Amino acid sequence: MEGMMLHQDGSDHEWVPNIRWDLISTMDDATSTHYSKMRGQVSA
Repeated sequence: MEGMMLHQDGSDHEWVPNIRWDLISTMDDATSTHYSKMRGQVSA
């Protein structure tokens, strides 16, 4: 890995009306290279 620090962030938002999604991203803090992006629908 280029940088020694990875940053992982997640958010829960209603991107589509009446459907909430979790968005999770992992990126290198030094280079802003994305290593993973995941999304999933939140259960009611």
